[in-house]
Amino acid sequence: MTARSENGPYPPTLVGDAAMADPAISAAAMASQDLRDVTRLVALGAPTHVGPAGIDSEDSRHMPQQTRSPGWRVRQALPHAQRATSNAADARFLTVCTAPRRKNQLCLPVAAAQIRAALEFHHQRAAWQLHAVVLMPDHLHVLVTVPASTDLRRLIIACKRFIARRTPVQWQRDFFEHRLRRTEHWNAKLEYLRQNPVRAGLVERPEDWPYFWTW
Repeated sequence: MTARSENGPYPPTLVGDAAMADPAISAAAMASQDLRDVTRLVALGAPTHVGPAGIDSEDSRHMPQQTRSPGWRVRQALPHAQRATSNAADARFLTVCTAPRRKNQLCLPVAAAQIRAALEFHHQRAAWQLHAVVLMPDHLHVLVTVPASTDLRRLIIACKRFIARRTPVQWQRDFFEHRLRRTEHWNAKLEYLRQNPVRAGLVERPEDWPYFWTW
């Protein structure tokens, strides 16, 4: 099945050197997700500006700068964490991307195991409360509650560093963050994560995707 978006099929030639080690993933379908991610995040209320590039040296060692591909707009930096405005825990929708895009680095058994280990380590230490995670070939989404006492930016840096030291994964700088408002429907965000692999053409049914986890 050819991957499609609102603008039609994406040619397989747009998929960098994305030979998939997981046979369940279609490289051509993977490319279809890239252009749609920002649109969907905006629809969810995510910030559309590019934040400052401030990131510590430990994080930047594992994050090569993106290069511009002909015909493709490449985001140069991701907006990093907003500071908490209250003492209450906040529900967040996070997106973390790899570099280069359109290359499968995350949906592989070893990488997935290390990603889950890193996320759950901080979950068990109450630095955050995980609710759902979906891995896509070149990015991941996390639905999580973050206490006001947690420095989210440093927590993401620690997770990236842990994973990069144990796998070949290379991360894009910073991350997208959207704080869920009280009026937003929690189940809608959860369903967005669950359906992501289906929208990308990677599987026919969400239950067939092995890289979606809930807590």
